[in-house]
Amino acid sequence: MHIKPSQTNFVTITNDGKVSVSFQSIAEAKISIKELKLKKKEYSLVKREISQQQKQIRAEYTDKVRRRGSKVKGGGSFGKFIRTVQTANRDAERSALARQLAPLEQQKK
Repeated sequence: MHIKPSQTNFVTITNDGKVSVSFQSIAEAKISIKELKLKKKEYSLVKREISQQQKQIRAEYTDKVRRRGSKVKGGGSFGKFIRTVQTANRDAERSALARQLAPLEQQKK
C-alpha cells in the first residue's frame, strides 16, 4: 500500500514527508490536530503492514537456509571448486534477500 500526498482542508503532507498545517481559528486548529492524529495512525498501519511483509520474506529465507545441506567436505581441488560454487550461490541468495527488502525499507521511511 502506498500513501499518496494528501491535501485536506487543513493538513498537507508531501511525498518527502513534510507536513504543513494551515488554520484561521481555534476551531480549525482543533480539527487540524485531529487530522494529524488520524494521519499518524494511517502511517503507523502502513508501516506495520510493511514490517509484516519484511518479516515474511525473512522467515522464508531463514527456512530455506535451515533446509539446505552442509558444504561438501574434502575432495581436493575439485571439492574446493564445488565449495566455491556453493559459497557463490549462498552469497547470491543473501543479495537477493537484500534486494527484496530494500524497496520495502525505502517505502517504510
